[in-house]
Amino acid sequence: MEGGKMLQCATELRDFGFNIICLMEREKKPHFGAYRGGEIEAVFSTPHSADDIEELFTRYPQANVGILTSNVTVVDADCQDVIDYVEENFPPSPLIAKTAKGRHYFYAAGDVERISIKRDGKEVFSIRGPGTCNYVVGAGSTHPSGSRYEWIRQDLGLDELPALTQEDIGGLVGRFQNGTAFVPEVAASYKSNGGGGNLLGFDPSQIRMVGDPAKVGSRNNTLASDIGAFVRDGASREDSLQQALDWNAKLEKPLKVREVKKTHSSIWKVHLKNHPEEAPIQAVEMPARAKPKAKAPAKPIAPIPGVLGEFVDWFCDTSPKEVVDKRIAIQSALALGSVILGRRYVTSADNYSALFFIVVGRSGSGKEHCKTTVEGVLEAAELDDLIGGSGYTSPGAVFSELKETKACHVTLIDEFGRYLSASKQMGQSNLEQSMRVLIEIFGRPHGLHRPPSYSRMSDKQAKGIDRFTVKKPSITLLGMTTPGSFYKALEGAEVENGTLGRFLVVENESPLSKYRRDRSRKSPPDKVIEWAKKMRQGNVLSDASETHDIAPEPMVINISDEAYEVFEGFEESILKHRERVRDFGLENLLVRAHEIAMRLSLIISCSLCEPTISAKAAQWACDYSGDCFLRLVESVRIKMHGSKYEGERQRVLQAIDGAGEKGLTDRELRRHKGVGALQPRELTIILGDLVNRGEALKVKAPQSGRPRESWVSA
Repeated sequence: MEGGKMLQCATELRDFGFNIICLMEREKKPHFGAYRGGEIEAVFSTPHSADDIEELFTRYPQANVGILTSNVTVVDADCQDVIDYVEENFPPSPLIAKTAKGRHYFYAAGDVERISIKRDGKEVFSIRGPGTCNYVVGAGSTHPSGSRYEWIRQDLGLDELPALTQEDIGGLVGRFQNGTAFVPEVAASYKSNGGGGNLLGFDPSQIRMVGDPAKVGSRNNTLASDIGAFVRDGASREDSLQQALDWNAKLEKPLKVREVKKTHSSIWKVHLKNHPEEAPIQAVEMPARAKPKAKAPAKPIAPIPGVLGEFVDWFCDTSPKEVVDKRIAIQSALALGSVILGRRYVTSADNYSALFFIVVGRSGSGKEHCKTTVEGVLEAAELDDLIGGSGYTSPGAVFSELKETKACHVTLIDEFGRYLSASKQMGQSNLEQSMRVLIEIFGRPHGLHRPPSYSRMSDKQAKGIDRFTVKKPSITLLGMTTPGSFYKALEGAEVENGTLGRFLVVENESPLSKYRRDRSRKSPPDKVIEWAKKMRQGNVLSDASETHDIAPEPMVINISDEAYEVFEGFEESILKHRERVRDFGLENLLVRAHEIAMRLSLIISCSLCEPTISAKAAQWACDYSGDCFLRLVESVRIKMHGSKYEGERQRVLQAIDGAGEKGLTDRELRRHKGVGALQPRELTIILGDLVNRGEALKVKAPQSGRPRESWVSA
């Protein structure tokens, strides 16, 4: 199952009420990366939060899902005889999952530890409950054999599960242990939770679905539960209220209408607190002319600390343009640091310095100066062997370049937008595959990589083909592009598969300016040149010790405890931002922001010539990574060609534009042909976005009686 699917699966199981843990991929064991020594007792008593689940299954996207038995009892039937017995003699379970060998039957939590019966050395069934720390593999996971755990039936919530009696468990154990009908000593170790244990007359026909009537005494709780279900299913505030009133009317003894409205209002108050973007927009008096909101000034980024700060100053002094965006200079400085430290420095958390950068600027904005300055320092420091080609024509070209440059180089690609676009055109599979290789190398700078295999069926084909490996490759990519070609080349796939989330993107926001008449021709600062030489050569005994398949022993830069605290705070912030942009389909853009910040901190620490990554270096790296990625999310949301959200936003705006001055009411807009397919929650988010951009307004038009509230173009 795809990584995003497993996160969704784990989230749905947690929302259903299960206590969830993370298991090894295609395994039944607790994930060693998530739980030290496989210990899960802490989670058994204190379940993971929604943020914990998202963090775990983002970090381990292929992991299986485990269901702890802290609040349920599970009968794990591993043979057909047990399945037949349970189906015939046990209370019908409304929650049944298919396993590789049999079925999981879920019942209410009872005082059960673990009962296991074997036949011929193989377990035929087990009963697991909250008495000890037990778990089963959850639906949606993959068995080691490759088969899938799936729900056969999922009709009721956990609070409505039937319980097992002493007789139920004793009868099953007796049947398969020694053939008797009842085993008192086994049953005596079991205590029913909640009296009676057989749900007193439970049968499948009495299963209550969302929206079905409730008995007197449970009406208020059932109403609140159903309204919550209506909201989760995407019903608007008005629709969910109407559904609640319709439900109430079906009751033998209906609640008072004001009580239904009060409960509905309370549920929505909590929902809007958790999802402020869905708050209703208040209509304003019809203006003579609606003016767009003024754009808030961008928060300036702090100067890059250390030696690389002198590179930035030199970049600005020698730029051919009168007005320079310092963020462009910082991108170039970081690219320089990335390639100089490549392969030879690593953090104590195994973060290397290899990074991908993109500078977006209009033609004539001076972005070409990025290439000039980076190459200028490398040549002055006699490190021009680190300068690779300007792009790659095939996967083989990537590996050939790594072989020639001892597995470390910077590639400076002009018109990167066109390069990206060309990689998707028909007949350009080599370019597309080269991008895939780059993405793989970015994700595994500590690994061993091999070029793709080619046919060796003839001497002509085999000629010149050399099989080799590349160990710990370091590629720094600095691409320059115009906004038009860059955003036109982007499609939803680059966002969904995380490709774009591997790039630090900076868009030149300085106005176009004239070329300088007194442009400085100063050489790179001596301090920067000496730093480059020292950092590149200081910890390597000799050039002979390093080749494409022999990596030097890197110098380890330890991360201080204070820096770790900064990174943890940044990671929490990014998780919240991901949740906010989930409805736009852009959350994958932020997946690697935390990892990239840690790579940046290595560069900043070396720029400061510090032996340890301090809180200062970590904070600058987090600020820069966060600034770049949050700006990228906004730019992609507005400009990306082929964006699903952008297409939906345009349809809503066109519907409002087409209505002219009269506009469209909420009801008319929901029923509009081009908008009707949207969920109420999606429509609310888009309308809020249109208001914030100054493209639409909700206005009150004066008329006799109640004023007409409608959406009009701004």
